[in-house]
Amino acid sequence: MTIKMKHSGTAVSEAFIKPCPFCNSTELLISDKEQYEELCAEHGSSLVSIECKGCDTEMRLYRVPENNYWLGIGLLIGKWNRRRAYEDSSRD
Repeated sequence: MTIKMKHSGTAVSEAFIKPCPFCNSTELLISDKEQYEELCAEHGSSLVSIECKGCDTEMRLYRVPENNYWLGIGLLIGKWNRRRAYEDSSRD
């Protein structure tokens, strides 16, 4: 599945990301790289996020190691892919 950057619409096809665990939408957006780098330059750091356009669920990573955008996106996608919908959480 291809994921797009939120503002620029740039497709990131190399990333493996599962559909939204709540609504099963595949319309997911990630933080835009250019905007992330601008915020880091202005404030010293920033966050990255994944957003589902189907149900507005959003997951954020506030501490991006070394302000490395791609590392942060990789870590966040890993968290997104491991989480489950609330209904499934009772199966632990």
